[in-house]
Order: sequence, then structure tokens, then C-alpha cells
Amino acid sequence: MSSYKIQQGLFQFDFTDYYAILGISLNTEATKIRKRYLRVVYNLHPDTCKAKTNADKETANLLLSKLVNPAYEELQKDRVRAEHELILPQIGKRITQEKKELSVKSEVAKSLLTVTTNVLEMTYEKLLAELSENEYKDIQQAMARIAQISELNLVYLQKRYGENIEPNKKKNINRDNFIQANIQAESTQETKAKASPTENYTRRAKQYIEDGEFAKATLELREGLKLNTND
Repeated sequence: MSSYKIQQGLFQFDFTDYYAILGISLNTEATKIRKRYLRVVYNLHPDTCKAKTNADKETANLLLSKLVNPAYEELQKDRVRAEHELILPQIGKRITQEKKELSVKSEVAKSLLTVTTNVLEMTYEKLLAELSENEYKDIQQAMARIAQISELNLVYLQKRYGENIEPNKKKNINRDNFIQANIQAESTQETKAKASPTENYTRRAKQYIEDGEFAKATLELREGLKLNTND
């Protein structure tokens, strides 16, 4: 399924954008995810797919089995949605902190870049609804639609969570202060690790988030939750 790999939007951050695959908002409630999933299934399932050629019907079935079904299976899990609530805002913040100019190809994502904060939510939902309405009607354009929605999601995150954050400033400290700061940090971490068995996992997850390695951060969070499901 290498031909089904997407490099635009949130996908470029080593993050599988299940929301874009299903054509739903990043703010979609759990109860509405299944409703959207069933609509997509109707368009792609061999028994109900309205594609005119056998090739398109085969492609529709692959989209369903390789992308849509896995996306739904993940997003129906409370744990996965909770992970995304932690990871997604960090992506938006990181873009601003690193002063990265968003590289988006779709006109719809570019249009969202120009809106003001007070109409961001409304405009995002409106543009998303227009894209998702036709996401799987033309099977040959489905991958392009997913990419466009993921770009829209990326712009939304940057404008919602990143626009008002000042980029990190490097601090000049001498060698002695640097060593002392490290000693204090290690001591604090050791104390916290003793107090909570999940501390090491959350610390590593935070570092991965700062490095933009969101998939690895998610794995650390999952391992930590195995030790303490209530953390």
C-alpha cells in the first residue's frame, strides 16, 4: 500500500491523521464518529459502492480495508482520542516555536491561513464539511481529498494553538550554572520517578514531542499507562 502513503498535512509529522481519513473534524465527539464511518462504508463497501468500473470498485475496497476501517478502529478507543488531545496541540505549538512557514498545497488550506481567530472555528468546520461531503464520491480523488483535509487540520492546529506563542529564546548561561542546572534537574526527576512509576515515560514522551517525533511520544504514553491506567 505504498501508493496510499500521504506526505501532506499532519501525515508529514509521522502522525496518521485518522480524522482526515474519515473526513471528520478534530473536535468531533465520539458519538458522531460512528455515524460518519457508516456513511463512508456505504460509499466504499462492495455491496453498496456506486463506482462504475471494476478497477474503481477494487480501489474502493482497498481504501475501506487499509485506511477507513483501521482509522475507525483507532478513533473509537477512548485511549487513542485522549492521546491525540495531548499530541495535536503540541504540533500546532511546535510549528510556531520553530518559526516554520506552513507548506500547504490545497487552496482550501491556504484560505484558512488568512482567517482571523474569531472566525477560525466556524470557517474550519465549514470548509471541512465541503471537503468531506465529496471525499469518497470520486474514488480516484479520494487520496487527494484526504490530503487536503489533513492540510486543513494542520492549518487549524497552527492557528488555534500556535499563533500566540512566542518562539523559544536561547539563554546564555555559563558552564557552572549549566552543570548545576543539570544536577538539580536530575535530582528532581529521580524524586518524581520514585513518586510515580509513569514519570520516566511521560518525561521521554515530552522530549519526543519537542523533537517532533509524535509516534514515539504516543508509544511512551501507552507504555506508561500500562503501569498506571489512572495516570
